[in-house]
Amino acid sequence: MRIALVEDGQDELEFLQQTVQKHMPVTGTRADIIDKFYTVKEFLSGFKTGKYDLVLLGICLEDTAGIGIAKKIMETDNNVAVVFYTNNNGFAKESYGTDARYCLLKQFSEKNITTMFACLNLYKDSQDKD
Repeated sequence: MRIALVEDGQDELEFLQQTVQKHMPVTGTRADIIDKFYTVKEFLSGFKTGKYDLVLLGICLEDTAGIGIAKKIMETDNNVAVVFYTNNNGFAKESYGTDARYCLLKQFSEKNITTMFACLNLYKDSQDKD
């Protein structure tokens, strides 16, 4: 599975990467690639159709709103699964207007990471590609 993590906070980005890597084996998923981006501009400059299976995107980023970026992502690649993460439950409803596949609430834990992968059914798809 190819994953992009987009977060403007360095500590939060590192924690998200560690949490995803730590809990992916529980789901039977392995990450072939986990790319980290500190800015939306950096992410979009290299994004293209088919590059990622999953994009984890903060809803509130310093340089832009994640909702608008998700729309751009989906215009380019409607097969990628976009997952928002936020600590504000109020954004979850708004996120579904973008065709986002899931909204992950912080604090990240084994339970919410495994639930996310189960809901996305990505772990099964990634095993089928082997």
